[in-house]
Amino acid sequence: MLQGFAWDSCTRGGNWYGTVLSKMKDIKAAGITHVWLPPPSQSVSPQGYMPGQLYNLKSAYGNREQLTQLTEALRREGIRPVADIVINHRL
Repeated sequence: MLQGFAWDSCTRGGNWYGTVLSKMKDIKAAGITHVWLPPPSQSVSPQGYMPGQLYNLKSAYGNREQLTQLTEALRREGIRPVADIVINHRL
């Protein structure tokens, strides 16, 4: 499993999902079978660990369409996306 983000990935221009997507060849070549993705929902903190709107998939990492594009591409390559769903960090 690859952790597909770092604590500061949310500061990398608003399309972190596209960054991961651009590394697909390297991920596949390394034999990685799962990619752990950052919390996808809108959050009070940019890292995503204080979710404000669980069903709003626009975050500092990208938007719903970008996330869908990434997860579909991962699946096509036989790589399973793993979502970091943070429901217990609510205010």
